[in-house]
Amino acid sequence: MDEREAALWLSTLYQLSPPEKAALIDIYGSAYELYETASAGKIPDEAGQRIKGVLESCAKGFSAQEVYRKLYKFNADFVAFSDDGFPEKLKSIKIPPIGLFYKGRLPDEQAPAVSVIGARACSDYGKEITAMLVRELSSCGIQVISGLAAGIDGLSHRAALNCGGDTFGVLGFGFDKVYPRCNADLFEIMGEKGGIITEYFMGAYAEKRHFPERNRLIAGLADAVIVIEARKHSGTIITVDRALEQGKDVFVVPGRIGDSLSEGCLELIKRGAALVTDVSDIAFALKDKYPEFINYTMDENDQYCFGSAESKKPAELSPEETKILSLIGRSPVFFDELVAKSAIDYFRLFDIVEGLKEKKMLAETNGGQLYRT
Repeated sequence: MDEREAALWLSTLYQLSPPEKAALIDIYGSAYELYETASAGKIPDEAGQRIKGVLESCAKGFSAQEVYRKLYKFNADFVAFSDDGFPEKLKSIKIPPIGLFYKGRLPDEQAPAVSVIGARACSDYGKEITAMLVRELSSCGIQVISGLAAGIDGLSHRAALNCGGDTFGVLGFGFDKVYPRCNADLFEIMGEKGGIITEYFMGAYAEKRHFPERNRLIAGLADAVIVIEARKHSGTIITVDRALEQGKDVFVVPGRIGDSLSEGCLELIKRGAALVTDVSDIAFALKDKYPEFINYTMDENDQYCFGSAESKKPAELSPEETKILSLIGRSPVFFDELVAKSAIDYFRLFDIVEGLKEKKMLAETNGGQLYRT
């Protein structure tokens, strides 16, 4: 047993909350010392019978090999706080996790990441805004973090995947559970084309207390948080509170006065959160930390834009190319729709579209739809 294996052991104890684990580490100095004390049956009664019972019973017969066998079954891995690969952003939060279980990849520390969160029972407006913002973020290489819940969370993951972007979901339970069922397909896809992260080992259910704990990680992994529809008292607001504690920028999509789904957003604006109507609002906040992702040359609307300066140089366009771009608005379109709208010959239009792709002015979703980059 070494410190890393002791951290693995402590991370499997989902019966203990993150604050309880952090307090134990403060008392014993390391996960290794805590394990040694627990395996010897010497946890003092002052720790409380529940904590004492969990520590001592789970230390007896603990097998790191058995834990890794279970992780392997779910194509998952473990990273300890002390490991080089542990996310730097999480090391500085108030209660960092002892370790993380993950499928797929962890977010790239060298690229910006934004958390997109909001209501589970979102409106059509919320769905449209989520798709638009996430598509623009993903097309610029911005990683999208969310909680794999129903509503805005799941929609943000899907929008990122449709654009070929990187997206990461943070769970409040173990990998052997799938919740909600409406996002079951995302659990499979994101394990291959992104990542799923949790600090809870197999056996942990989606308990109510786990979600505020999970929300601090959703905020912690991101450079900024975007809120798209939220009720006044909701888990979304808890995530925002964690983000503010961590000194993160918070952006809010404005909603209608009197709409229950806008109450939380309007309250956040009163508290000083920034309005977001376009990705340029987020670009300005990230420009100093990630200059390689931001174009410092102002565009025709005097706004900062995502992307390198090279990628934002105006391209020379033919009249036909200009026409095609004008026909593609915020929402992706199928090629056949473009044929009907443009009245341009099918094969000629194909060449034009391919040319715009080469100029990085058009891209294609996984579903075969075209959108402006």
